[in-house]
Amino acid sequence: MLAELIPLLLTLLETIAPAVTGSAAIGSIIATLEQILPTIASIAPELYQVYKNIVAALQTNGDATPEQIAALQALDVQADTQFEAAANKAEAEDAADGA
Repeated sequence: MLAELIPLLLTLLETIAPAVTGSAAIGSIIATLEQILPTIASIAPELYQVYKNIVAALQTNGDATPEQIAALQALDVQADTQFEAAANKAEAEDAADGA
C-alpha cells in the first residue's frame, strides 16, 4: 500500500509545488520531503527525478525564506546521496544474486 501511495503523493506535490504560497505551506512540504526521503530512496528509486523537481520548484518559489532555501539545498544533496546509496546497494544485490 505504501509503495502505491508514494508516487501519488509525489505527483501531487510536484503539481502544486510551483503554485504554493506562504512560507508555512512551504515549510510543511519540506518537512514531508525530509520524512519520506529515506523510504523513497529505498523502495522507489524511479521517483528520483520527481523528488528533485519538487525540491527545485520550492527553491525558486518566491515565498520561500532564506532558511527554507538553505534547507532545500541540503535536502537536494541528501537526496543525491541517499538515491545513489540505494542504487549502489541494488547493484551489489543484483551482482550477488548473479554470482
